[in-house]
Amino acid sequence: MLRVVIFVVAIVGIFAGALVYGGERLGAWEEADPPPPSNLTPITREEKDEKDEGGSASAVAGSPTKMSPAKARWVRATNALCRRAREDTGNYEQPETLGDAEKLIAELQRKNQQYNDAFARIVPAREDRREVAQLLELFEKDERLVAALLTALREGDAGALLELNDRLTSVAQQESELLVGLGATDCDVGLVVPTY
Repeated sequence: MLRVVIFVVAIVGIFAGALVYGGERLGAWEEADPPPPSNLTPITREEKDEKDEGGSASAVAGSPTKMSPAKARWVRATNALCRRAREDTGNYEQPETLGDAEKLIAELQRKNQQYNDAFARIVPAREDRREVAQLLELFEKDERLVAALLTALREGDAGALLELNDRLTSVAQQESELLVGLGATDCDVGLVVPTY
């Protein structure tokens, strides 16, 4: 599931540099400096109602369309699963050693499989079966990548760790795009990136 994969990516990102350069040299075991404050304001665009020929306001482009009951059930169940995954993985503390990171990723690997299995049991709407099948394929791929990543961490193979981390990040992004495209807004990567 997306939340677990993003959490694994964050942990590996912390320790990849430690493997390459050594923890003391990087200061990997110390708290990171907070990001600088941003004084940028978001760019917003006013939307105007367009008038049709009869003079009544028509729907604004991009307005939500009505969902079928089956799709609404799928969206509710999937959002609930993503929220549960976020709550479940939000209780972990940052690992302080490579051994701690290995144990944590092994635990997260188990949870990832558990959440992927739970997602597979949610019956999709007929019109979304192809996209959900793609998601299930991506979830199988992220399980294989997390297993390979754990092996690379155990072997101290920093090169493989960095490559697998990049591939896992790409798969997580694809999962996020599909989930959000299907209406599961609580499964967005932007909402689930862990903070320490």
